[in-house]
Amino acid sequence: MGLWEGDGAENLPASIFCKAAHGMTNRIILANGGTHSEVTFFNRIRPTIEIESPTAYFAAYDPDSWRSIIMLRDMGPDTTFCNHKTALSKRQFAQQFQILAKLHGRFYQSNQDFFSALLGTRERFMNNVKSLDIETVCGNGFRAAKAVIPPRMFAREAEVWPLTIKSVDRNDILPHTIVHSDVHLGE
Repeated sequence: MGLWEGDGAENLPASIFCKAAHGMTNRIILANGGTHSEVTFFNRIRPTIEIESPTAYFAAYDPDSWRSIIMLRDMGPDTTFCNHKTALSKRQFAQQFQILAKLHGRFYQSNQDFFSALLGTRERFMNNVKSLDIETVCGNGFRAAKAVIPPRMFAREAEVWPLTIKSVDRNDILPHTIVHSDVHLGE
């Protein structure tokens, strides 16, 4: 018996790669908009651009539970998954930047209809502020790192959060584009 059954089974791929958010911790982290953005990317954005990036056969999520699944074309055994310790050649490094430049440049100042379906940086940030109490976490982290923060900087703790919000607000007025903020080595 083959992998697939039913009408058209012979036209389906021999293998696929599935990416899912089924664990609670993973879903909580991605509920700020990551899952929504990734599913929107694979369903609406990826088909419109020519870059080296996996192609999805199916991508969906449940907005109530944040469970998600993305079924991707299997990139095959020749694909190497890198990590933060992977040494890239100058050529690989340049290729990564070219891919990101194509993605960002293609949609710079764009009015594509899917922009209204995406969460902007400010909206995602504010979701984290509300759901994860990032303001408190920021303050706690700042105080916990006192030993490694220069005293002059530490004395300005009260300015850190307001300036963080100001930087997010300034970012929000920039021209729209698509940004991949979870860049993986070798993509």
